[in-house]
Amino acid sequence: MKRIETEDEHQAILTRINELWDAKPNTPEGDELDKLADLVVEFEEDMELIRLVESRKDQPETTVDINDL
Repeated sequence: MKRIETEDEHQAILTRINELWDAKPNTPEGDELDKLADLVVEFEEDMELIRLVESRKDQPETTVDINDL
């Protein structure tokens, strides 16, 4: 998997991470855990950015005159 695209994929990967939680480093399971954790971090950062943009898009614009500073 290159990227998490949906919340369902996100939840499925979180479930898999729980299953792999005690995996030892440098094993196939440990490597899988590392890759899945990276995917989750990327997805959650993207979702946070999307939520931020969506929350700002309905707010009125604010303009500042440089002379007012």
